[in-house]
Amino acid sequence: MNLENAVSSASAPFTFKWTPRQGIYKVIFYAKTADASVAGWKVNVKDTSGTVSTGQANALNTLTPCKAGDAATVGTNMVEIICDERLAATEVEISFSGVGPLELAEVVVVGKAWDAYPCALGYSSSNGFHANTGTGCQICANGQHESRSAFAATDTPTSCTACDTTKKIYYTNADDHKKQTTCQKCANHLVVLSTSESSSWTCVNCPAGQEYHTTGAGECTVTIDRSTPRP
Repeated sequence: MNLENAVSSASAPFTFKWTPRQGIYKVIFYAKTADASVAGWKVNVKDTSGTVSTGQANALNTLTPCKAGDAATVGTNMVEIICDERLAATEVEISFSGVGPLELAEVVVVGKAWDAYPCALGYSSSNGFHANTGTGCQICANGQHESRSAFAATDTPTSCTACDTTKKIYYTNADDHKKQTTCQKCANHLVVLSTSESSSWTCVNCPAGQEYHTTGAGECTVTIDRSTPRP
């Protein structure tokens, strides 16, 4: 997406700028020789576009680490920082916190225009991309989860996958759940009784006097059947 040649720690920090904003995937640092250091570099992003879109993780006009923890690069020859998902930027700042002087052959920023950048894991939209205006990527609803095993720049996630409600023991109700390729499973003796409200999809005990019935539709019933083990 952008390239800077012959970079020196003496000139850091330096900033890449774009209009319109971009979705930032990764930043790659190349040494001048195979055994030369690429250690000590950090990457921050900033969005100055004026509007935070749905599904965007970083706030406006705030430097945000490309990767949570803000660790500096290590190693020799070449290193890349894979940025956290859902980061939009009009600026990418490259800083140096190592022992200098240090020179690089080049720095490459990889990404796409924000409205062509795929939704993150656990999110979807009508066209699979973020949006600069209007409704873009939305977190999967309770009771749904991700079908992708990893994020890719070629993704176009337009929907989430629903949990199997046949036995009433599978659910999602937290963002971390929704990024997974399978739903969560209730512990033994617990069941999902309500799936009709946004605050539901939680594991609860059967009502007093009833027990989870493993056969048929998987209901809480007065009749107790222990002949079939729970799946």
